[in-house]
Amino acid sequence: ARERVAADRESRHAELELRRQSLDHCLGKLPPLDRDLIERHYTRQQTVPVIAAQTGRNIHTLYKSLQGVRRALLACITARTASEDRT
Repeated sequence: ARERVAADRESRHAELELRRQSLDHCLGKLPPLDRDLIERHYTRQQTVPVIAAQTGRNIHTLYKSLQGVRRALLACITARTASEDRT
């Protein structure tokens, strides 16, 4: 039982590391404005209204942009991890 738990933990760790590497790769493929939006929102933990005030962009447009970028990142990560699983 102990070996199985250790193997499960190692498998999950490898999967999470693959997803983290895929996220890094996919973030690098984003256009600069999209990457900046993600960085401001998730790394600096700025709210969309704060980002809008700082950049002069429309709040509703930023919400839609953020939603689209998240979808694009998810699709990129999913495709990248799926291709890694096949190899």
